[in-house]
Amino acid sequence: FKFFARIPAFVSSISKGETMPGQRKSIRLMGYDYAQRGAYFITICVNNRKCLFGNVCDGEMILNECGKIIDKCWNQIPQYFPHVELDEYIIMPNHIHGIINIVKKYKINNVGGTPCGCPE
Repeated sequence: FKFFARIPAFVSSISKGETMPGQRKSIRLMGYDYAQRGAYFITICVNNRKCLFGNVCDGEMILNECGKIIDKCWNQIPQYFPHVELDEYIIMPNHIHGIINIVKKYKINNVGGTPCGCPE
């Protein structure tokens, strides 16, 4: 999935305290090792906050095809990152919230890369 290919570059840029245009400043603790064991609450937003994943109808989130792909990708994260377990998550029309548990230290030599834009 192309979704996973973009994660390391984005994580690398945010871990350095950089911000994307129009984004707020990172609240990460400088010098903190976010690869260490622990539970991490994450939010991933759609570019320009477009509602691409579905709609809320009568208080219930109804996923469209794109939302179903996000659901599938989220649940496949442990296949790509075996040192990670997933906890609760929720997909909203223009973002996803989730808790990722890093259950063992995973040595990454330089996640590296530069942020990339959304495909046209």
